[in-house]
Amino acid sequence: MYAAIAIRVGQGALAEQLLTTLSSSGEAADPRILAAYVARGELAKAIPVWENSVAVRPDNMQTYFTLAALYYQTGSPSKAIEILEAAKKASPGVAAQADPIIQQIRSGTVKVQ
Repeated sequence: MYAAIAIRVGQGALAEQLLTTLSSSGEAADPRILAAYVARGELAKAIPVWENSVAVRPDNMQTYFTLAALYYQTGSPSKAIEILEAAKKASPGVAAQADPIIQQIRSGTVKVQ
């Protein structure tokens, strides 16, 4: 919570220090952190946090989807597809969810909410 507040009030250095502490457990990838970056228009800063979470918690499929959305929204659709493909490899059961999104990204019709 403290890191999210630091982000919202523009204390980036403090936020990064706090997030570094949380990164080893993957807990930095929290909806409050994402909301703070969204509020500040700094989505790209959330990418390393979610990348680390995927590395630390490769069984958390929501993290892959959030990371893919971050890449897509920051102008890296090919990286978004790469992350969704990685999710499918980590858990083949998510293919039913990932494949339509991949197709939408390729066709330019994806809607990120």
